[in-house]
Amino acid sequence: MNDIIIAGNGIVGSNLYNFFNKSPRLFDPIKNLLLDNTTCDIAFICVPTDNVDDVCDLSSVKNCLTVIQANIYVIKSTVPPGTTEALAAETGKAILFSPEYYGNTPNNKDLNQGFVILGGVRPYTDRVAQLYMHHTPSNYKIEITDATTAELVKYMENSFIATKVSFMNEFYRISRLFDLDFQKVRSLFLMDERFSPFFSYVFEDQPYYDSHCLNKDLPALISHLNNLKNHNPKLLESIVEINRRWKEEYQQEQNI
Repeated sequence: MNDIIIAGNGIVGSNLYNFFNKSPRLFDPIKNLLLDNTTCDIAFICVPTDNVDDVCDLSSVKNCLTVIQANIYVIKSTVPPGTTEALAAETGKAILFSPEYYGNTPNNKDLNQGFVILGGVRPYTDRVAQLYMHHTPSNYKIEITDATTAELVKYMENSFIATKVSFMNEFYRISRLFDLDFQKVRSLFLMDERFSPFFSYVFEDQPYYDSHCLNKDLPALISHLNNLKNHNPKLLESIVEINRRWKEEYQQEQNI
């Protein structure tokens, strides 16, 4: 049986703890969850990676790599593409990246995705895959890829969510211009089975996205692409800017 430590007991860490039937040891100094022995086989890193000046702060991740002595580290915290490979080269440690899909909104917080993505090199990905196989039915999907692909997929997911939420909010405003019932517009739109209902709600008391993950991940990706690859992701920049404007306009209307 693998000895597991989960570093970070927030939304991701607590869900992962339950996923593994509460068998891992929890480590979170902020919540006074301390361990006398921080040596383990596999360590899942689920700590915050908030932004500092729109740059992803990796200090908590790096601290876990120092404090915890594991055979394999699995980063669940969202980090920019290329981070895991760079940390593995810098430290000489076996480090994987596995994007998390635990939402904290009512319509997806209890969603069982039924899959895991493990990004890294073999045989480490195979060992973590075996761990998941001990906790899942045989129809559970375990996808293995390289770390950078897995990192980009996570940013792609959050960017698409922000795009879809912004799209629905745009048509909410257009419906109001024509004095139409947006809920009817939405329900008719979703009759087409090609479109998923996920993230299609528009909340009149918050007609914009204001998610912790979206607020940090899109600017971090934009900054990373601008600085590392000299690439200007105009679509993502437009989504961030229009959402900022909608939020500002709404707060002005409500005198917030």
